[in-house]
Amino acid sequence: MTSEHDRPDAGSSPAANASSRAQSDPWPQWRNAARAKQWSTLPLPELGRLQQAQLVTFLAVPLLPIGLHALSFTVAYFWMRFATTVLRLRIAVPSYQFPVPGVFGWGANWVQSGRSVADGWFQLAHGLDVLVLSALTFLAAPWFLGLGLKWVDRMQPLSLVRLGQVSPEAQRRVQTDCQQAQQPFPQFGLLPHAAPIVFTYGSGPKTARIVLSQGLLDQLDDAEIAAIVCGELRYIHPLNLGLMTWILALLQVPYLVYRLAAQAADVVTAWGQKSGNRALEILTIVGTYALGLVASIGYIGFTMLRPMGLWFGRQRSIVADHAAANRTGNPNAQARALLKLAHGISQDQQTQGQMDFGLEGYELAMPVGDRQATTLGSLLGVMAAESALAWDWGNGQRHYLSFNNSHALLGARLARLMQYAQQLNLPGELDMRAYGAAQAARKSPTWMQLIGSGLPFWGAAIGYGLALLLWAIAWLGFWVGVRQVAWLGSDFRPMYAFPLIGFGVGTLMRFNHYFPELPSAWLRRPPETFGDLGAIVQDPQALPDRAGPIALTGKLLGRSGVANWLAQDLRLECDGVRVRLHYPSVLGWLTNFGWADNRASDLRGQVVTVTGWLRRGATPWLDVERLRNNYGKTRWGGQQYWNVIVAIAAVTIGLVWLGVFEDLIAVIYRLQLPKR
Repeated sequence: MTSEHDRPDAGSSPAANASSRAQSDPWPQWRNAARAKQWSTLPLPELGRLQQAQLVTFLAVPLLPIGLHALSFTVAYFWMRFATTVLRLRIAVPSYQFPVPGVFGWGANWVQSGRSVADGWFQLAHGLDVLVLSALTFLAAPWFLGLGLKWVDRMQPLSLVRLGQVSPEAQRRVQTDCQQAQQPFPQFGLLPHAAPIVFTYGSGPKTARIVLSQGLLDQLDDAEIAAIVCGELRYIHPLNLGLMTWILALLQVPYLVYRLAAQAADVVTAWGQKSGNRALEILTIVGTYALGLVASIGYIGFTMLRPMGLWFGRQRSIVADHAAANRTGNPNAQARALLKLAHGISQDQQTQGQMDFGLEGYELAMPVGDRQATTLGSLLGVMAAESALAWDWGNGQRHYLSFNNSHALLGARLARLMQYAQQLNLPGELDMRAYGAAQAARKSPTWMQLIGSGLPFWGAAIGYGLALLLWAIAWLGFWVGVRQVAWLGSDFRPMYAFPLIGFGVGTLMRFNHYFPELPSAWLRRPPETFGDLGAIVQDPQALPDRAGPIALTGKLLGRSGVANWLAQDLRLECDGVRVRLHYPSVLGWLTNFGWADNRASDLRGQVVTVTGWLRRGATPWLDVERLRNNYGKTRWGGQQYWNVIVAIAAVTIGLVWLGVFEDLIAVIYRLQLPKR
């Protein structure tokens, strides 16, 4: 059925009149493709995966504390077995009782003090406490996020009238869409950040708030802001919006600890250096390290919690892009907005010399992720968008390599928007002939390539499969009366041990191919810079395990001070292209925290030569072997050493779990006994 949507005012077309607020385009030429005057409603995309992601995430969030407790119990139990059997120490068996704060568990304990209570009632009480605690955090999440945005990020209210002064079309779309849906207008907030930031939080239409940054309003024009706002309006659904708000609030707890503790540590350090008193300097050093430890623990917690929203974050952009194209009749504006967001985020990293805290903390809810924009956004400043998207369009393993990304591949989203433009009989902002050529040249991955790329994970899967096979054989033997193998059905140690052993063996098997040897001459003198960073990261056939030795010279970007003691924000800018660096020192990330001589962040802002292995996945990164500035100061990376250490540790833990060392010690002990 054909329906006529609101037509934009005459003269508001970006093709005819670019906004005076928008910055000059960094690209050679915008096509500024036209928009539809009248259009039919675009068919909804397939939402099955989004619904599955919502269900899995909704169940995973309340079960996360139980999973973390089970993991801590597993570690404690393993240590108990190792200490009692190998080290011959006396250690009590750890308790598996899950400590949940709540009235039901307290009531069960109170009843237990007076009479006997079955264990099932305790489990039910703890389960009810988990549900109550989850409901309370869900309801409190919007309030907590709003408080943090106001106090920490200095968010100010943004009225709809003021938004209309910046983007009249966005104001009209908000009014029209909310009136048609018979729901209240969302509130708006403005962040004084130069980086382009936009996301929505709340628990439903009545509490929804769309947060925009000043940088976004400065970098996008009228139609592009309207498209982005329409996409955010589509998120205002109790399940979609409430679930993402819940995840953001849980992530902000450790992230605010990291952020505030790191800033406080830098203040203490600066105060101690200015005091001139030796005793105060020592005291401030102690305070700095204490706050640094708190900040590091907070960031590790943020990193551990972040994966629970990755799948949901990748799937939710489907509805936003469809809504932006369907409500405005301008999929080209949404495509330009996404590209400008990526470029703006990357440019902000260059301007500030570091990653904006807001970009990292609220990345899951944004249209374009910070990690995604680091390299892709910088490529947009040196080449055409179609060339920058070559990997997204033409790599055969791109979907397999996106599992740990917070956002769907930008190339896939832009291709879908261009399909919407074709359905509306519009010329596309991007040349889809490049997309067709990339699809035609795309090579499907072979089984050997898939296995080689993820050999450690395939090893873990094979190990778990072998454990299940043994368990099945045991139970089959039990039913047919073969008692010699039936005992395996009650031994669950292979379920834990075999995946660990498989992971370790797979990592060791992949090592030589994954870390090809660097020329020995590079150790004697700094290598002459070679390697075209832009050509490597846009190569459609590039893969993480196809990484030869590389040397690049450029400017080192990243956070300063305690906020970067774990080397979590290191980027190299080389010929206008930026790439993330992975830098664990030879002795590990903790030595970055404890020893200043190992911190690569001390070279921030300097021109450095980096040697290592450049890998191309959904987001490119460079595993650092060495960082060296022009004055000879050197920082050594240890990614390859830690691969070996982790692999050996996994195999060792698996063997200990199986009891191999216990049997070996028992044999040695018996051999040492005197013969009678």
